[in-house]
Amino acid sequence: MSKILDQILQSPNVNLQEYNLKDQIGEDFWHTVIKVNGEALSGGHSVDKNHARAVAVAEYLERNEFFKISQSDSLTKKIWGLDIIPTGCGFAAGFNKRNTVIRSIGEALERWALSMWIDEKYSFPEHDSNKILSTLDKPSQWYKNQFDSVRFFGKDFLVEIDGDYLMLNVVVTVCFKDSGVYMGSAVGLNRNILWTHALVESYRHLRIANTSKSADYRFPFNRILFFSKNADIAIKTIENSTKEIWKKPSLIFNYCTEYENGNYYLSRSIFDGWQSWHLGNEERFLY
Repeated sequence: MSKILDQILQSPNVNLQEYNLKDQIGEDFWHTVIKVNGEALSGGHSVDKNHARAVAVAEYLERNEFFKISQSDSLTKKIWGLDIIPTGCGFAAGFNKRNTVIRSIGEALERWALSMWIDEKYSFPEHDSNKILSTLDKPSQWYKNQFDSVRFFGKDFLVEIDGDYLMLNVVVTVCFKDSGVYMGSAVGLNRNILWTHALVESYRHLRIANTSKSADYRFPFNRILFFSKNADIAIKTIENSTKEIWKKPSLIFNYCTEYENGNYYLSRSIFDGWQSWHLGNEERFLY
């Protein structure tokens, strides 16, 4: 991973930014951000600096390879399922093939599940905030404290993959600050350790809203800015999602290949029957 990072940083328009929450919480919690032309392209966070870097590098590779695929010929696009969903949803890069495929499936499931919640009005179970707050580690507590209040949602999904089954957890934090609301989400094998990732995402969206000098009409910034002033619309959307019996998630696409003789892998997965998050107007509570 470190060699790949060194290669990435050789480009004059790429730089690495890192900070640590130790002064705020009394223990290490690292953030690594890779910027291209001054804009954040990827990021990672962890109690371990090297792990935070590895996550940021994997995300950089994912987005860089997706950009190349999206600019390629129609056959290459079809190989990667861009004829089904033309965005980067469901892509994942990593340094272990199996883990990369699982992360790709998780990313795709997260997109599908939240579309079912917001668009198709299926109920996403809300969890007892007091119970969750009592289990949060120091980094998570710090991020939670940046908001006025937080609501926690989570659901387990059983996914069939070539005759095998995988249980994945999708969690969502809906964080409130003044008149705004900031969503964060995460997916993985253990719900209890996913809340930190979701809270970090919510905080990033708060930072984006607070540092934007003017309205940005690109997705997802348009929705982040809209919901930073319209929490009531998000609340109504959640309250209207009441269907109890979920349909089964169906994996219709999965592809993985190696790069640089196995130095890293890229995988892409798609589930059936959801609307890509970039579609619709700014009142659609997905970003």
